[in-house]
Amino acid sequence: MSGLSRSTVSLILLVLAVSANTGEGSRKNVEARLGVEGVHRPGYLSAHGGVLRGSLQLDQQPGQEPDDKPPLLWPKQDEDGTGMQKELSVPARFFPWLNVEYKPTLILRLIFGLSIICCGLAMWCCVLPSRFYTEYNNFKEQKIADRRFQDYMAYHFNYWMASKGIKAHGTLLAAGCLTLATFGAITYSLLTKRSPVEGLWMVFVWASASSVAPDASTTTCIVGVFTTLGGLLLLALLLSTITDYFNSNVEASKEGRDPIVEGNHMVVIGYSTDTRSLLEELGLAEEERMTVALLAEPPKAQTEAAISKANTNLDGLKLVVRSGMGSAWQDLRHVAADAARGIVIAEDPKLSREESDAATFGALLTLKGKDWPISENSYITVQCALSRNEQLMKSLHPEKTLVVNGEKLGRLMVQSSCDPGLCQVFSQIIGFDGDEFYCCSAEELGIDGETFCDIAFRFPTAIPLGILDTNGVFFINPEKSRRMEADDQVIVLAEDSTSFDTIKTPFFDYQAWMGSHSTAEFREIGNEDEFEKTKTLICNYNDRGIGSSIIAALDEMMGPGSQVDIYTGMPEEECMSSLENAQRRQGRSLQNITFKIHHADGSSMASIHNLETLPLETYDHIFVLRDDQERPDQKTVAEIVQMQAILQSKLSDSEEKFNPVVQVGNKTTGDQLLQCGITNSVNTNLIMSRALAMVAMNKISHGVLTDLLSADGNNFDIQQLRSYIRDDETLPAELSFAEATAYVSRAAQQVLIGWSEGFGTSRQWLINPKEKLQTREWNPEDRLVV
Repeated sequence: MSGLSRSTVSLILLVLAVSANTGEGSRKNVEARLGVEGVHRPGYLSAHGGVLRGSLQLDQQPGQEPDDKPPLLWPKQDEDGTGMQKELSVPARFFPWLNVEYKPTLILRLIFGLSIICCGLAMWCCVLPSRFYTEYNNFKEQKIADRRFQDYMAYHFNYWMASKGIKAHGTLLAAGCLTLATFGAITYSLLTKRSPVEGLWMVFVWASASSVAPDASTTTCIVGVFTTLGGLLLLALLLSTITDYFNSNVEASKEGRDPIVEGNHMVVIGYSTDTRSLLEELGLAEEERMTVALLAEPPKAQTEAAISKANTNLDGLKLVVRSGMGSAWQDLRHVAADAARGIVIAEDPKLSREESDAATFGALLTLKGKDWPISENSYITVQCALSRNEQLMKSLHPEKTLVVNGEKLGRLMVQSSCDPGLCQVFSQIIGFDGDEFYCCSAEELGIDGETFCDIAFRFPTAIPLGILDTNGVFFINPEKSRRMEADDQVIVLAEDSTSFDTIKTPFFDYQAWMGSHSTAEFREIGNEDEFEKTKTLICNYNDRGIGSSIIAALDEMMGPGSQVDIYTGMPEEECMSSLENAQRRQGRSLQNITFKIHHADGSSMASIHNLETLPLETYDHIFVLRDDQERPDQKTVAEIVQMQAILQSKLSDSEEKFNPVVQVGNKTTGDQLLQCGITNSVNTNLIMSRALAMVAMNKISHGVLTDLLSADGNNFDIQQLRSYIRDDETLPAELSFAEATAYVSRAAQQVLIGWSEGFGTSRQWLINPKEKLQTREWNPEDRLVV
């Protein structure tokens, strides 16, 4: 190397050293060496504490090894005038690199490096132990039988990797880099007593490239290169092995081959088009995120794609899908059915009623054979397709099975035809987005010994509906004079589990009110002949739909000689055979109604020329159902529009006369019908899903819903206030909900749960008003819900 080159290198190293050095004495010492000539051999640049230092010694002679001088972030302590080193503080004795005079840039580098190390320590000392402790407590609380904690952790890790995707890989990479840098820097600092920030840099250098010094001998370089290549090969092999392991676990989780290790979760058996609403309702059931394991026959990816395509809202759920049969115990164990808090077996609308119930029988028998679910508080909620199979399903797994019968919704639609608005009321009560059913012991509420009539005025934000006695018998709308026993459970309609506390003094003095009012008797106004001989039209009848349930309810509720016209795309012989099969399924023959079938081709049922053949103006009740063809809601809306046009050409008061009960499949169709002036629409699939979710989360809901939907139980009804007032009393111009409750309690064995607000298409139904003493204007068109 020429002298000019050596001088240039020396000058560059001088500038670097001066810019990096922090001591004034060291800077002058370097400047004094500027004129030193000698043989200099190339060195390599290394970093200490974030500051670049030249390993090339300006006073180094050929063949002389470089001095082991401290790094620039750890300069030698200054000496005072006596030539003695200054005494170090206690921290500096153990951490010499702290006793340094730093420049602002070095301080920033030090802060940055120490921040990384602190983050790594916090991750391993706080975050990971806390997470581990939380998961361990969850594992113990869930009481998962025959499962190890490591299986539980592996399952949750695989689920996290499969569900988060690239985010999970990025998190693992960041955590691994942080761990390597933190512990490498600390180990380096402890062994060399140098700055941990310097160790952080050295870890980075060693982890990213070969650490062989360029000034080493040829033999050393050759050995170092081959060693580095061998290390890279071993590293690649190790990385591929780890990658294959993670990929196999993730793929197993994606394909649903790994078992679910959960406890206190909900298991849903079977997937259909109605599962979407069921999952959404379960997501609203609790404030905390709930785990739901879905066991379906199609492959896991296909089921997940169908759920995603349906735009299912899963905000409140952790949904885990597995593929399998509900009647196979291995598949049920795959979704941890033994450790579940509840199991829901829904009806499959793609199968016939008999086939759907047969699948349910198999699942119940398998669960009974294993005595699953194990917990005493866990139970199975089953949807029954045929009412005759209800008692049989209960007997297959007694004390663990609650059966919900969807056929009873036909009775609700018939009631809604007589009382428009009843379906909206029922939809508000069924589900988790409004008021729900709760219960609490009379002793805890402080109402034991009081009558059921008096306790109605002890709940300022709830409405008592009935009693559950010590024998487990439900009494919905019991006698007003019945006194509460200490062990009785009071069933209330309330917003949540914390909003039905009682008050010591009634918010309304019912006894004083009765003292100033005479007794009265309930008399129904306007619907005296609603169950007499009638004529009914059922549109879009099909064998699998709710039409057969409506016909059975009509036969129970209508008078002898009533006629039912059936407008269907089924051939007449096939339709008659379906009606006969429906009677055999229900175990009874129709007594009060006769049939007349109007056949039309399925693709032209919404055509005006086919609808004109129906005597629309002669029907007392009209039911427009969803058929089993493609786009059923579009056909329903088209039929309604055509019927309105036909009636407008025949009748001047068609708006009042045409008020059908319309079965819809989504909220959009209901909004479209509202634009046509049709307010009596009902989504029976949504109501059924809500009922299943409510029963699955709360046993009390099963007793209440069974009573409300049964033929011999209580019913919701819409009445005028005039029905509860004496003839010599005037209708009040203003009324509070408490006073309206007093009017109803005085005249009838009924419970007031709400009232209407507004008129026509803008009418809304307010259930359980919270301000029960607040008065409002009352009009003759307003209605009560009892």
